[in-house]
Amino acid sequence: MTDPAGRMRDPVTGVDIDRLTGGQAIQHHLYFTGPTVTPDGRWLVSVSWETGSPNLCCREPGSGEIRRLTYRRDLHPFSAVLTRDGRSVLASAGASLLGITLPDGVESVLAGFPGGRVGQVAMSPDGRSVIAQVSQAGAQRIVVVDLGDGSIRTVLERAGPVGHVQVEPSGEHIMFSGESSARIWIVPIAGGGPRSLPQAAGEWITHEAWLAPGRVTHTKFHDGLYVTDLAGAAVPLFKGPIWHAAPRRDGLVVACDTHAPDIGLVLVAAATGRWRVLCHPRSSNKGTQWFEPLPAGESATDPSIFPPVGAPPDESETLYGPQWTHPHPSWHPDGRSVLYTSDQSGTPHIYRAFIPDGWLDDLLA
Repeated sequence: MTDPAGRMRDPVTGVDIDRLTGGQAIQHHLYFTGPTVTPDGRWLVSVSWETGSPNLCCREPGSGEIRRLTYRRDLHPFSAVLTRDGRSVLASAGASLLGITLPDGVESVLAGFPGGRVGQVAMSPDGRSVIAQVSQAGAQRIVVVDLGDGSIRTVLERAGPVGHVQVEPSGEHIMFSGESSARIWIVPIAGGGPRSLPQAAGEWITHEAWLAPGRVTHTKFHDGLYVTDLAGAAVPLFKGPIWHAAPRRDGLVVACDTHAPDIGLVLVAAATGRWRVLCHPRSSNKGTQWFEPLPAGESATDPSIFPPVGAPPDESETLYGPQWTHPHPSWHPDGRSVLYTSDQSGTPHIYRAFIPDGWLDDLLA
């Protein structure tokens, strides 16, 4: 099975862009807080809705060959994460944490939580364990699953919301998102009490990601991109309409999409704030709340994140989605190109923008 690829050029910046997927079904890459391409650059792992439900695929961008990895009706479409060696992808489906090998798609259940639901997952830096958010018995948990012996350890249990679990590059802390009035939380992976990073009344904080050990990037929506340390000291890095921000693995540069207004996908130097527009995804950026001054609070779950089992994709606009209409930039392992999703053609597809020679040198000078 092959998929057409096409080369285009951004009409404003002149940057070369490859469209990596085709067809009329929704296609999007993995969530921007983790990589979507294996470390060797061979396989792009993506989500396709061509069966009517989200399923994982992998494709060789060079040859266009596609292999379907899952045949499920209960996959969480934004849960998947690649293992550090690039040999497998881990994802949640209903009450199960799954391991799927690349590229043959052999599926195994790594952990089960009867009566519960597994959300987003993250890898430990050493690749030996996976961290997952679990809703079960009226509580929210963060668990660590050892990939060697299968043991499960609960790091945190609370009544409040838990989302967007991410592991510090040092492996010492887990970051997760909480309620809108106290968005960013930190908990030691070894166990201990969680604490929230300071947030003033009237601040809309969202889309946090680890920049480096002890340092977090996040958006103050309608304000800009900030870097905060674990003591809570926040420093503005870019004043403007930053939306989702993905640090490169070395922490030197951040790829960001923008919204309200959309000024394109920008690259921001983490040390200086120097920036440049890379390209214009021209996504529809759906979600009515993004034009409001503050978040809607603890709103209903977006159906594009937890689609009803067996139901066709809901493409209607919601408070914050559908998520596949957002670019969600993430880095290719070469560190010189950025992947994003755009529905500019009328259907969401995956694109790769190539950073021209010299641009990164100028940004980081």
